[in-house]
Amino acid sequence: MANISDFSTDQVFRSLEDLKNWVQNIARSQGYVTVTKRSKATTFGFKSKVFLCCDRSGIPRSKNAETKKINCPFELIAKYLKAQDGWKLHVIRDDHNHEPSMYMEGHSFAMRLSDKETRLVHDLTELNVKPLDILSTIKQQNENNVSSLKTIFNCRHKFMISQREGRSPIQNVMHILHTKGYNYEYRLNESTNELEELFFMHPISLQMWQAFLYVVLMDATYKTNKYNLPFLEIVGVTSTRLTFSIAFAFMHSEKTSNCAWALTCLKLTINDSFCPRVIVTDRDLALMKACEDVFPQSNHLLCRWHIFNDITKHCRKRIKSDKTWGSLHPIWKKLVESPTPSAYMQAYADLQSCFWVSLQYLYPDKFVSLWIDKSTNFGNSITNRVESQHAKLKKHLASRKRDLDKFIYVIETVVQSQDTAIKESFTRSIIIRKPKFKDEIFNSLRHHVSEHALDKILEELCRLKGFVPTPENCGCQLRTCFGLPCAHELAMYVDAGSPIPLDSIDIFWRTLDFKPFVFVDYGNLNVDDHMQRWKEKFNNQPDHVKYSYIRKMEEIIDPSKIMINEPSVKKNNRGRPKVKRGHHQSQAPHRYSCSKLNQEPPRHSSSFFDLNDEPNRHSSSFFDLNDEPTRHNSSFFDLNDEPTRHNSSFFDLNDEPTRHNSSFFDLNDEPTRHNSSFFDLNDEPARHSSFFMGMNEEPIDQCSYQFDLKEKAAKEHSSLLKEIPSIFHPYITRIQNVRGDGNCGFRSVAVCLGYDENEWLFIRQQLYDELLTSYEDYSRVFIGCNGVLDSLSFFMTDRTAPPEHYMLMPETGILIANRFGVIVQFLITVGPVTFFPLWRGPSEFQNHRVLTFALVYINHYVMVQLEGEYPMPPISALWIRHKDPSAAE
Repeated sequence: MANISDFSTDQVFRSLEDLKNWVQNIARSQGYVTVTKRSKATTFGFKSKVFLCCDRSGIPRSKNAETKKINCPFELIAKYLKAQDGWKLHVIRDDHNHEPSMYMEGHSFAMRLSDKETRLVHDLTELNVKPLDILSTIKQQNENNVSSLKTIFNCRHKFMISQREGRSPIQNVMHILHTKGYNYEYRLNESTNELEELFFMHPISLQMWQAFLYVVLMDATYKTNKYNLPFLEIVGVTSTRLTFSIAFAFMHSEKTSNCAWALTCLKLTINDSFCPRVIVTDRDLALMKACEDVFPQSNHLLCRWHIFNDITKHCRKRIKSDKTWGSLHPIWKKLVESPTPSAYMQAYADLQSCFWVSLQYLYPDKFVSLWIDKSTNFGNSITNRVESQHAKLKKHLASRKRDLDKFIYVIETVVQSQDTAIKESFTRSIIIRKPKFKDEIFNSLRHHVSEHALDKILEELCRLKGFVPTPENCGCQLRTCFGLPCAHELAMYVDAGSPIPLDSIDIFWRTLDFKPFVFVDYGNLNVDDHMQRWKEKFNNQPDHVKYSYIRKMEEIIDPSKIMINEPSVKKNNRGRPKVKRGHHQSQAPHRYSCSKLNQEPPRHSSSFFDLNDEPNRHSSSFFDLNDEPTRHNSSFFDLNDEPTRHNSSFFDLNDEPTRHNSSFFDLNDEPTRHNSSFFDLNDEPARHSSFFMGMNEEPIDQCSYQFDLKEKAAKEHSSLLKEIPSIFHPYITRIQNVRGDGNCGFRSVAVCLGYDENEWLFIRQQLYDELLTSYEDYSRVFIGCNGVLDSLSFFMTDRTAPPEHYMLMPETGILIANRFGVIVQFLITVGPVTFFPLWRGPSEFQNHRVLTFALVYINHYVMVQLEGEYPMPPISALWIRHKDPSAAE
């Protein structure tokens, strides 16, 4: 009997698409893919016959070309039957000259996206969703989808080209800015007609700025676009302590003329109707000079970080050149000549108390006089808000080689999210009543003043319990710096039994909407007179000048037709300094989390630290004031370095010089004690695990590997000890390895807590709940709180955690200490660190437990047990800056 083909059928298909899908499903079930070979059309262009073949049919055009064609004989014909108004399938040959494929991945036709999936890619691309996340979404909706990441990239590229509608990238930028109502200005290179500088402001940003015109912070960043243009971002602050973007500028270089042009464009948007009270910048001399020229009436503050860096440089040079000067400032000399780590730490702590003395001695100019006089800056003294906005933008960009039009789309998303968050904070301040403000003294302020201002007043009221304030001993810092009633004013209201009057609060804190604070007078906006003069001048010009006038007019009416060349790619861009000669390791900052899979291990020193040795560029636990400043992200920082988003301050420069007690509050939003649910290890866990053990007991033999260092160490584990600082080696009694499936950090914590390592999911859930419950508090501690939340949000037990969900340190160390009420010691060669609970003191714990785990091989965590009088690693800078007074014990 003749074999009957699987493709033989008497079915009449209603459309050609239905026939192709039917054939495709049968072919894929057999391990083959069919495509259209050719078609035959009638006189009117209608396809009446379509030939289908295997995707490996055909003869390669060149013998040396890479191809999958092997002249497969498989062939089918689809014919249109006019009588039945349908399509019929005929089998010519249904055999193949090759083996079937086990997987459809790799077949170009099978990897194509359907129309519905293509529309989904377009929608998610507009929302700035990463290609990897888009692919995951598609595969969740369609289990049979075999598309690859390259398919998503190709689809996104076609979509972006279609959006431009034939416009060049620069023309598309101008089109977006024009159609969305941005205020924008640009400058061109006269010789090459290349775009050199671009200033733009979102209409919502202008509305926000007109309501909160008091404080402006600005800073430039790099690596945001494929042209390597420096990017200047200008931000403001609302009464609810939220940051909003005011304006943005791409500049050809970071010189005074470029910065002055950008600030002049900013000034033109308000037509000299007002100027900011305070402008905060970093130690960029060009930007500082531009601020003086464009906004001479504004108070210009230099970021406290950069003031301190200048002091450090000056003292270092003076100590080298003038030995007698060192005796005038012994603490600086002691800092340089510290023989031991403990002496170094003591000198570093003493440095805070002499900071203001050194400041007045070295900086008698107007920058420092503003600090001494305590100008009204509403608590904005450093440029960390701008740095945070840089980080958010770069996170959304996900690449430093973006076109400018893609950058504008990201700006649109960021500004809209800011608008939503700020409006929400306004509503909360108006409608929500908190019990801590129930006293009668707040009667006139509730629902009319920002919650943050009420918190500051409440903290100032707490000062009244310790002394009797008078105008002489009060200091009036809250009045002069924040525009709020200080202690001696509040004492009068308390004694009189009257509420605080609303007029005593600065208008900044009473603004809970976007109504303009100052009316912007743009003058006469009637264009008829201007057009009449333009016509008169136009008629008096020769033809070639008239053509130029018309072309310029068309560019104003329709910027998408503007003829501007793309900026040239800057090769020698200012930014992170180059690696010194003799250093061959990467200059990129090391975060030392498991997300750095492809990162080569740095050169670690075998010892903990040696102050007599020259510190490595990235891995020094301490710094040497005799060395040139370097940029790194270790637990300690270089005094000459700028603060980065991953390198929190070691000490609080916001403290008033005369107050150094634990009750003094931080002017930059020190988080208060929150009411999230804590997990106390004083209680024995019963429900979550049956593998609980005490920290002084032997661990349970589990699926992980362990060895006792008191005995002869196994060869396969000898390399682990080399990854831990040698100063701890005499005190290590056990190193317990865990499974390296991307959850190794959480597995190590589970083992430290006495659980089985397979309880890593419980650890993740507890830390995720801790961060989510107190998100507002942690957002003031961590820069990039969303990134920490994303790293914890992985709860799949059937597959390995991807790199973006690895444990993120040092942020997770704070979460572990807070959630489980323990002391966390994180051992890493470049700088071990210790974390304490932020908001609970030692009196709240029955037992003080210590968890120790180490980062080895760049991206793997292991549990370590230390015993004896071992040296405790230095305390985390995050804890020092954000600790609650009760936790300071």
